[in-house]
Amino acid sequence: MPSNVLTGKSRKKPTGGTQERGRFHHGNLREALIDTALRQPDVEGLSLRQLAAGLGVTAGAAYRHFESRDDLLGVLVRIGFDRLQQRFAAAFKINEAPANAIEARRRLQRLAWSHLTFADNEAAL
Repeated sequence: MPSNVLTGKSRKKPTGGTQERGRFHHGNLREALIDTALRQPDVEGLSLRQLAAGLGVTAGAAYRHFESRDDLLGVLVRIGFDRLQQRFAAAFKINEAPANAIEARRRLQRLAWSHLTFADNEAAL
């Protein structure tokens, strides 16, 4: 443990997720930035600087995890496609052909419903 040269008293090093002297030490900043971005109603005006400020860290800290805003948006796009694919997979078994035209129509309806609910529930994506 480092000690204060003037007083000789030891002091603890800050650990992840603690706040000391107005500085925030984040445990997993990359995930926190992604989670915060996903909660935004609109990603058009999203900036790493604003996300960082909202989490109480510097913009430089955010840029250690993402080279640019586009880098973060690329991660959000991949997450969005993964989530949409999961919804589609839950709607029906894609590897099984529909038994008839009625089943094909039902699948299409479930697929459309999955897409619409995704759009409603995942505003940022």
